Amino acid sequence: MKRQNFSKVREAVGTWAQVRQLLRSGEQGALVPVVIPKDKRSYGFLFWFAAALYFLLAGVLNALSGSWGMFGFSLVAMLILLGVGGFAWWRSAIVEIEQGTMGVMSSWGAYEKTPLPPGRRYLWWPWQKVEFIVDTSTEIPYNAPVLASPTMENVPLKSIEFFLRFKIDDPILFVRRIGAGNLMRC
Repeated sequence: MKRQNFSKVREAVGTWAQVRQLLRSGEQGALVPVVIPKDKRSYGFLFWFAAALYFLLAGVLNALSGSWGMFGFSLVAMLILLGVGGFAWWRSAIVEIEQGTMGVMSSWGAYEKTPLPPGRRYLWWPWQKVEFIVDTSTEIPYNAPVLASPTMENVPLKSIEFFLRFKIDDPILFVRRIGAGNLMRC
């Protein structure tokens, strides 16, 4: 008799570039309805703002000492550095939620009440983060063969297969209560 294995449903961790591939084709033979994106947003833009602040202070000191040429140079350098810092901040704030999925966002580590719908979002502050990307458009099959299940009369039944197909409607509730990693324990 052929013995079937449990369905493998689990969460996966991946970069933003891997989210689509993980949700659509899985990982190592497992279905992946939930992806935890690696947050590569950094504080690199703060370096540019700090350098702009340095040139602002240098410009003020040059203006006070009467060196107007150096004041002009400091002002131009400050504006360029502010532009570069603003561009770096803007690029690090972009988050793209794919069609057919929803994002679970956290602010200060607590989940937000409403999921992020598909589309481009800007998360300007470092304490805002997309914790999970949840596939809400695909029906997920779950197979769990029952090896032995005695009845009330103690008659063992040997070939029962439990098959469940579910779809995630509320991604926040799914992540909080069950999660893809806990399906094997249910």
